[in-house]
Amino acid sequence: MDSVRLWIKRHPLLAAVAGLFILVYVVSLASDPRNATNAILGYVLIFAIIWFIAWMVDRRKGYVADKRSMTVPARPAANMSLAAAHPAASTNKSQRRSSTNQGRSAIQSNQTYLAGLDNPTRIGIINMLQLDEAIQFVLKGENGTLVGTDRALLLIPPGRKGFEQRVSASYFNIDNVRIDPSRAGGHLRFDVGGQTHQIHLMNQDQLDRGLMAAQHIRQSVHDAHVTNE
Repeated sequence: MDSVRLWIKRHPLLAAVAGLFILVYVVSLASDPRNATNAILGYVLIFAIIWFIAWMVDRRKGYVADKRSMTVPARPAANMSLAAAHPAASTNKSQRRSSTNQGRSAIQSNQTYLAGLDNPTRIGIINMLQLDEAIQFVLKGENGTLVGTDRALLLIPPGRKGFEQRVSASYFNIDNVRIDPSRAGGHLRFDVGGQTHQIHLMNQDQLDRGLMAAQHIRQSVHDAHVTNE
């Protein structure tokens, strides 16, 4: 019925002519039923001509058959990637893949930094780190080891139980980072909650490494405060 209504809407004049012929056919059939066969053949021919005229008009106007009832959900084009068809899912997968790669890279790098430490200290640090937390430097001194990650600073006293007595703080809570020189080397000092902590650098090599570590700590402290503003 929808197709008939659409056809009548597009061709009202032809529909009126067809209706007129139907009315004439009904009247003639009622007056003389013997001519029914000839009348049917004539009207079939007339309706065929009307349909042909309507078809030609539709082609000129660019009409196509109404296929709304046959509509199916659009599928991505053959040359369109799944990432383009589903951007949100692709973004989430890319983020998870990136996070996984960062975690693996951090684990490999951390093992290299911790290679020179005793086993209890290495195990304690590994247990403390987040999965994607990366060690930035390891500075050995006379009174312990200073470990800087991308998130926090750890000062570990020497000895097998040194890790249990560690001092750890996020960069946001660290203040007044400096190096005080001494006759043979120097001291890298920093404050946490008003309390000063230090690592004693015995020689020039340790002092050079301490200078680089101090710069890294200052930059990390600055970045932490900027991020939290």
